[in-house]
Amino acid sequence: MTALRDLDQEEVVRAAEAALAEATGEALRIGDIETLSEKAQRNLILRGKVSGGGRSVIIKATRAGDYDAQAENAFEAFGLVKEWAATALLAARAPDAGHGARLLAGDAARGILVFADIGAGLGSLVEPLRKGGPEAAERALISYAVALGRLHADTAACTQEHAEALRAGFPTARPP
Repeated sequence: MTALRDLDQEEVVRAAEAALAEATGEALRIGDIETLSEKAQRNLILRGKVSGGGRSVIIKATRAGDYDAQAENAFEAFGLVKEWAATALLAARAPDAGHGARLLAGDAARGILVFADIGAGLGSLVEPLRKGGPEAAERALISYAVALGRLHADTAACTQEHAEALRAGFPTARPP
């Protein structure tokens, strides 16, 4: 793993605001910032409220010290690039399928993504497996399997579309 870079939280928020403005055509501010990640994590993750409606967003910024959006191997080297391509593909191919947080905007050069917040306090698969009984674990695993099946159905035979989603954000990246 490469060294992690320090990120200025205010600078990340301003870049997220600029990316949202470019995507929506509106000058928006993000306030009430809450840090969700720990300093040693590979991504800085923030939650904030967007002005004019108060919707909540999640901002994710890579802390990879060697992050390079122009690198030919950006897809292989950086998880954020993989996440960008996958969420952009899902937004285009199955926007209302509920596969996860919707990608709202991003700044590829800075390694920043802005997602719609799907909600604080949502359950996870871990809790029923670790703390629930056999029935709770079975229900959770069945729900997970159904969701995974729907995701695969919505993304079957999409290699070319995935490559296009990758190139839209990272034109010099080599697709997988």
